[in-house]
Amino acid sequence: MSALRPSLLFGLLEVASYNYRRQNRDLKIFEVGKIFSVDPKKPESLSLGFLAMGKENKEDYTDKRMVSFYTFKGVVEDVLESYGVSVTFKEPEESWLEKRASADIYIGEKKIGFFGIFDSGLADRLYEIKNAEVFVAEIDLESLGEKETKKSIDVNMSPFPRVFRDLSILISPEITYEKIKETIQKAGSKYLTGIRVTDIYRGKGIPKGFRSITISLTFESFTETLKEEEINSAINNIISSLEEIGVKLRG
Repeated sequence: MSALRPSLLFGLLEVASYNYRRQNRDLKIFEVGKIFSVDPKKPESLSLGFLAMGKENKEDYTDKRMVSFYTFKGVVEDVLESYGVSVTFKEPEESWLEKRASADIYIGEKKIGFFGIFDSGLADRLYEIKNAEVFVAEIDLESLGEKETKKSIDVNMSPFPRVFRDLSILISPEITYEKIKETIQKAGSKYLTGIRVTDIYRGKGIPKGFRSITISLTFESFTETLKEEEINSAINNIISSLEEIGVKLRG
C-alpha cells in the first residue's frame, strides 16, 4: 500500500479518520499523485482524489449548511469543466459507495472516476468515523488531457423575462436522471434553456419503491416575450413524453 497504492482514497480516509478522532470534523482535503494497476497497458497513472465532510463553511458560524451531494457534485463538475471535457454520470460499480448518492464518471464509454458517499458502515468500522457523511471522489487526470489555460465565455443576455416552471414527478429506481433529462430536452420547445433538480423526496405519501423529484425548467426567448400558450404547450409535450418512459406526475 505504501508503494503501489491502487487508489488515493485510502490515504484520504486515514487523514479524515485522524482528524475526526481529534474533533476536527469539518474537512475538505485533496491529493494529486500516482496510483498503480495490474493492467500491463497502464500500470500507473496520475490521479486526483478529494474528500469532504461536515460543515460547508466552518469559518462562518451563521452558515449551518453541511456538505451535500449537490455541492460535492458541483466541485467534481468544476474540475471537469476546467479541462473542457464532456462527461456522463452512471450508476456506480463500487460496492463501498452508497448508491443513493454516488455515480461513476464516463467520457464516452471510458470510465475515468467516481464520486459519492463512502459506505457509512465501513467508515464506522474501519475508520472510526461515526454518524457523518463522508464524500469522496477520484478522477484519472491523464484521461482528461491538457487543462484549459484560457477560457472565453460569450454570454448573451435576453432583454425579455425568463419563465420558470416546476414539475414534481414520481420515478422508479430503474429510470435514471440522464434518461429523464434527455427526454425533457427532446420534448421541450426551442425556448427551453435550463433543466435542474431542486428537490428529492422519499417520505410520506410517496409509493413504496418510488421517489419524488422536483425539476425546475427555464424558458427564454431572445426575440420576444414568451406567451402562456407556448409555455403550456411545451409543458404538456414534456409531460406526455415523460409518461411514455414510465414517469408519472406527482399528484
